[in-house]
Amino acid sequence: MTQKTKTTTKKTPAKTTTKKLTRTQLEKELAKDERKLAKDKVLLAEAEERIVNMTIGEDVRNAVLIVSLLVNFIFLIVWIMLQVTTQYDYAISALVFGR
Repeated sequence: MTQKTKTTTKKTPAKTTTKKLTRTQLEKELAKDERKLAKDKVLLAEAEERIVNMTIGEDVRNAVLIVSLLVNFIFLIVWIMLQVTTQYDYAISALVFGR
């Protein structure tokens, strides 16, 4: 029978090295970072636009479903009223056929 032993390795935090950069190097790195930020802003704006379009489509779909449910509920109530009592037969037929 063999016994497994656990070995753990400790991760040492990465040391940050500080380099002394010249002014031109700093300007180059700053320009590089600005380009990257501009690119990220464009990607973020595109993602936001897609999300807005998706939510508008979902809102329209939900509104149509709610209206459909309400109309079906009204038809169900009218049908139940016609089945239960004869008092409303003339009124509903006059409403539907409009004499």
